[in-house]
Amino acid sequence: ANFPYPHGDDHKSKNVSPGPWRYIWSHLPYRLKELFHKAFRENQRIVIAEWLDALRAYKNDISKDYVSNDIFPAGHKVPKGQGVKATCTRQGCGKTFEMYRDNFKDLNERGQSPICPDCLRVLELERLARTSAAASDANEKKGIAPSKPRQTVFSNLRKAGANSSIKGSRSQSQRTNSSPQNKSQRQTTTNDSGLKSVAVFAAIVIALGLMFGWWVIPVILVVLVLIGFLGGKIPR
Repeated sequence: ANFPYPHGDDHKSKNVSPGPWRYIWSHLPYRLKELFHKAFRENQRIVIAEWLDALRAYKNDISKDYVSNDIFPAGHKVPKGQGVKATCTRQGCGKTFEMYRDNFKDLNERGQSPICPDCLRVLELERLARTSAAASDANEKKGIAPSKPRQTVFSNLRKAGANSSIKGSRSQSQRTNSSPQNKSQRQTTTNDSGLKSVAVFAAIVIALGLMFGWWVIPVILVVLVLIGFLGGKIPR
């Protein structure tokens, strides 16, 4: 129940991640904010029908330009008719922008000056860079090496898959390069053995014809055909 975004009288906006998320939350309609707070701050179960009604109303407001349709708004929401013109006081900027009058009033009461959303993003990035540099310096003083990306089961699987795909592609390439040569060698060997068999058979038939007469040759052929039929070598 550590929902970081404020709503209504609840201003406990803590641990909001850097980025445009606070602006996105600001541009959501009141009813959706209320449902999110009930669900994630008060641990209430919101029925689906209530979510659907709120989302349909939100879609209708977007279609009629009652609310912003920006996915990443540049700044906080300014309700219609409640905006004031302010000038960015960051050195080198001086841009004029519109801000919610209540926010402008709060800044004046705290003695702070208005800063435009673009400059706020730059300042946030600079703050993060300083925090990161300070952490690195502290680690160097303690003798702690920079942290390496953590190896997980999924990263190891990805690495193993990449290695296997490389090996597979290499072996496939080798098979592809060598297969024509092997195929040619196998075909040559088969042809040679076939020619030798034909030559031996012809020599045997001629020898039998010379010894017993040429009538032996048709008999031998008929016997071979019968053997082929019986052995299934020749289709019926």
